[in-house]
Amino acid sequence: MSAPAFVAQTLEEGILHMLRSEKHGDFYLVGVSLNKEFNPVTVEYLEEEFDLTILAVNDEVHPEATDNVAPSTKLLLLGDLNSIHGLKYAYSLIEEVQKDVELKNYVILVSVSGNVGSRVLEELTRQKIPTCIITRGDSKYREDTSNILGNESKVEVIIGDATEKKILERARISEARAIILVNDDDMLNFRIAVLAKQMNPKIRTVIRSFDRIFAQKITEVHDVDSAISTSGITAPAFVAQSFEKGIIQTLHSKRYKTDFHLIEVTFDSTFDPIHVEFLEERFNITILAVNEEVNPEADDIVTPRAKLLLLSDLKSIRKLKTEYCQ
Repeated sequence: MSAPAFVAQTLEEGILHMLRSEKHGDFYLVGVSLNKEFNPVTVEYLEEEFDLTILAVNDEVHPEATDNVAPSTKLLLLGDLNSIHGLKYAYSLIEEVQKDVELKNYVILVSVSGNVGSRVLEELTRQKIPTCIITRGDSKYREDTSNILGNESKVEVIIGDATEKKILERARISEARAIILVNDDDMLNFRIAVLAKQMNPKIRTVIRSFDRIFAQKITEVHDVDSAISTSGITAPAFVAQSFEKGIIQTLHSKRYKTDFHLIEVTFDSTFDPIHVEFLEERFNITILAVNEEVNPEADDIVTPRAKLLLLSDLKSIRKLKTEYCQ
């Protein structure tokens, strides 16, 4: 559950979740702040201009197509990286976008011992991201890592101590887009992250932290881009699953004073094919994907056995499932 979060944080600031589409590739749930001055535009205009879906405007979920988006607005949106970069370049701080574009598609992973490190390595390999592993493991560890990778040629393994500058230099720290630190020691991860920033100020530092409060504090006070608590990621999932099967993530709306859930449902009932727009209007939901194809059109057809990814409140979700799912 946490491995994709580590990798996603190396790609773009503000990524909350990643969705996989067999047809269109990976899509990302991301928060973006629009800081550049511009004339207000509508939600519909931004969605059509940049081929993305806006899920919330200033924390208010389910915006209308005619709602205005103004400077200093905070958006929650779903799109591919090109769409996200396009919107940020047009309406956010250009310096932030240029920084992301300049970074090379190369990641350093420090320690893959344990389940988290192994899963992060598998996710990096799945996305075909060139990776260099730094580990204190012995030759047997190198062999075990090779078993995980198979014939993957984009991964290099360095046996050494990542707290030493010469080891980071050997790993080409100056070229790396990001460094992921998943050691079992929070302070060790923090120390290496600080050293990595000193050697490459543009690098994104993503560290594992067992202590959720520590993770929050170091990102607020120190130059660490992302500190991820695996328990912080998994705990909401346990609670969400106690409400309804299939919930992936929960968002809170101040305006509606309720929670909205990102959930996957499978239609099992027999019914005549219906349009995406019909379901969205009838049940007050936002459909993000149909059968893993992201950003469906309003006139796309939903058929029996279809798998949907949608965002809505619990009452609407249960109403939809009662009618179309067993």
